[in-house]
Amino acid sequence: RARAALEAAEPDAAELAKRHDELSTLVDSGKTEMDSLRASLGPLAGQVEQIGASLADLRVKAATGMERCEYASRVLLAREQDIRNAQEAEARRRAGIERRRAVTSRIDPLIAVLDRLVVCAQGRTRTLEEQATSTQNSSAGLHTQINDARTRARSAHDSYDAANGQLADVRVEKGRLEMQVEAAIQTITEECATPLETALDLPQLENRTEVEEQAFKLQRRIKNMGTINPDAAAEYEALKDRYDYLCAQLADMQAARRSIAKIVRVIDARMKDDFVRTYEQVNENFQEIFGILFPGGSGKLTLVSPDDPENTGVEVNAQPHGKRILKMSLMSGGEQSLTALALLFAVYKTRATPFYILDEVEAALDDTNLRRLCAYLDSMRDDTQFIMITHQRRTMEMADVLYGISMQSDGVTKVMSQRLDRALEMAEG
Repeated sequence: RARAALEAAEPDAAELAKRHDELSTLVDSGKTEMDSLRASLGPLAGQVEQIGASLADLRVKAATGMERCEYASRVLLAREQDIRNAQEAEARRRAGIERRRAVTSRIDPLIAVLDRLVVCAQGRTRTLEEQATSTQNSSAGLHTQINDARTRARSAHDSYDAANGQLADVRVEKGRLEMQVEAAIQTITEECATPLETALDLPQLENRTEVEEQAFKLQRRIKNMGTINPDAAAEYEALKDRYDYLCAQLADMQAARRSIAKIVRVIDARMKDDFVRTYEQVNENFQEIFGILFPGGSGKLTLVSPDDPENTGVEVNAQPHGKRILKMSLMSGGEQSLTALALLFAVYKTRATPFYILDEVEAALDDTNLRRLCAYLDSMRDDTQFIMITHQRRTMEMADVLYGISMQSDGVTKVMSQRLDRALEMAEG
């Protein structure tokens, strides 16, 4: 009967073996396709990270460019103010030149009149000399007239010399008046800091004597103050240059501070966005993994201070199926370990991890929780590798390669390794 049952089961076994080979082929092709998809997704993830970093650099450069534009605008305004000051000084100089021309135009007619008088005197002198010469030649008896003519000629020469002296005095007076006008203009424009047009428009002083006395008293008070430090102007210029330099440095530091503040705000905003995005992803992964490790249970992450994500803490809320637990301290050791593993896998799942190193993480788990953990680890074997230190037999059974440490009789330890797939093939053979 056993032989007949075996012969009856052989077609089914052959068919199952054939089906098993087909499924193995499909699994291998699926793994190959998944590897190719992961290889194609790797460069894309790198490009996304590079684009994000480039975007942050561009934002920083944009903030720096804006600060440089503001600094250039301030420099442009300062240069425009210097140009306006230079134009005003040029206008004052031109006004002074026009005033000098007006004074010159008033004195020039007087000089022209004196020149005409000199010319007339010279002509009259020549006429008298000619008359005297003609009279002397025509008649020797007209000596008296000649002498009179010579006397008149000498008087004319004296008049000419007097006119020349008056002309020289007028020229000296002209120079003195020009110097007084220049000094008055300089006093009004520089010492009094008053435009000449404004001074000319002012009415004459009625109490000039009192004003002069007050000015004299003020001048005497100024003299009583003592001698003026000759180096005060140089010291003032040096201090002013130092002050302008410090002001420029302060402006640059303030501009740099504003620029750095903008960069810090951009970085803080990016860190806040990255934290919120990572927190949401970890929370979603934790809920998924907790549901797998605790069927029927629920777990989630909550922020202690949602309004302050930069300084907030994170609380873990775990509710296994059929238990009403408010604090994790009330959970058993195995439940706490499994919850911690769920949180650990949720964090690592946000970014691809090539392998895990787990050191006796299932030591506190019972058979049920250990079976769930092994099932979850087995589902992750296609994406990552695990290096586990364990004493649990169930965990060893799901391994591909076992490494053991044993001590020989001579007290020397020895490392042993065994691939389970080869061991099974040898056992079946």
